[in-house]
Amino acid sequence: MLFKLAAVAVLLPLASAQFAYTYVYTTPTDWVSGQPANVSWTAEVGDPEQYTLLLKIFNSTTNSEDNWVLAQGIDTYSYFANFTLPDVVPADGYFLLPVSVKDTSTEGPPSNKFSIA
Repeated sequence: MLFKLAAVAVLLPLASAQFAYTYVYTTPTDWVSGQPANVSWTAEVGDPEQYTLLLKIFNSTTNSEDNWVLAQGIDTYSYFANFTLPDVVPADGYFLLPVSVKDTSTEGPPSNKFSIA
């Protein structure tokens, strides 16, 4: 039994490290619905080489998060991406969320919340 616990203790960090995300986004400013936008970030060695970037906001009417894919297959180590924002309702509380290109349930850390005009 002790061997099984030791094996789990050794393998668990390895499983977590496989999808380690350490991205830190520059908080977006001056974003306008339906217009071109860009974002930059920092990353560390070991982060996935590519990811998908989602735009999200909590929708109090449906009591769930609305989300849009901003870009797929982003090169992590380019540290910059540009895209056209979808037509979204101008509001506060939007945030960015990186997700794995292979498994969208594997998420990275979200950005700070920001506004879209």
